[in-house]
Amino acid sequence: MGLYPQTVLDLGLTPGVGRHLVHIARPDGAQMNVQHGIPIAEVGAPAPATVPTAQPEKLYFNPLQSASVTAERIDDGVDYAGSGYFDALAECVVTSVKPGGWAPYGNFIEYKITQPGPLEGVFVYYAEGVDAVVQEGDTVRGGEHICSLIPGWHSGTEIGFAAGNGISSWASVDGGGHHSKWEVGGVTNVATASGIAFSRLVQRLGGIGGRLEGPIHGLYPPWAKGGQIPTSITPAPTTPTGGARGVTAPTNAQQLAQQYKWANDYWNAIWELHQGMGEASHHSHSAWAFAQGVKYRTTKA
Repeated sequence: MGLYPQTVLDLGLTPGVGRHLVHIARPDGAQMNVQHGIPIAEVGAPAPATVPTAQPEKLYFNPLQSASVTAERIDDGVDYAGSGYFDALAECVVTSVKPGGWAPYGNFIEYKITQPGPLEGVFVYYAEGVDAVVQEGDTVRGGEHICSLIPGWHSGTEIGFAAGNGISSWASVDGGGHHSKWEVGGVTNVATASGIAFSRLVQRLGGIGGRLEGPIHGLYPPWAKGGQIPTSITPAPTTPTGGARGVTAPTNAQQLAQQYKWANDYWNAIWELHQGMGEASHHSHSAWAFAQGVKYRTTKA
């Protein structure tokens, strides 16, 4: 327990010098409400060392977790065809949304990863047959939607590392301000080292990688030397395709799903309902309540 500074002086002690044990008692002699023996106050004792609070590990999300896709070739990034949503790899800020900006292929969206770790400051793009569900300047958490896929788009979609200039892939400029020699020479749609690195990152996070077609051109980004993904990139738990949008279902709901052999879509719908999303039903509401221990009582009409 602590003593007021004036009390310390009244006891004839020197504040902050040495350690003093002081016996504390009530004037009427009644027993004091203490848990451990004689009440003792330490005066001038050194402050206990501050123990650093362990910080939760920052995880990275599979950008395909909310999509149903078929993987296609690797070029500047990785091409995919399908439906659903592309999600953010990690905490990020949206730096560019350009409808029709990647002519003639379609739209272009770029974000910068702000999450501390090996990919902090790295730019990522989602392009071609996608519609943004974010705006420039938005701050987005890892695993949240960035854009929806447009089913049947003539060029599919492409995702990869961006150059950070709001309109280009990293591969197209090799991270610098000039276009790569094969693009200047009119040779496009070729496999790039940057595209391979992004494909491997997607695979590390639980997604499906692209197909390598032909020789590899260009440079690997500095954060993926030799095409190797840093081992410190830890994947977040992946939700099944078609399930919860950018979130992981609660553990108790998932355990109940396994125990009662619910379909994955069922416990995903529970979580969607809890998040205020629009793809759950009244069946999901009952299941969610059950997962939370809510008891229902039936009565006859």
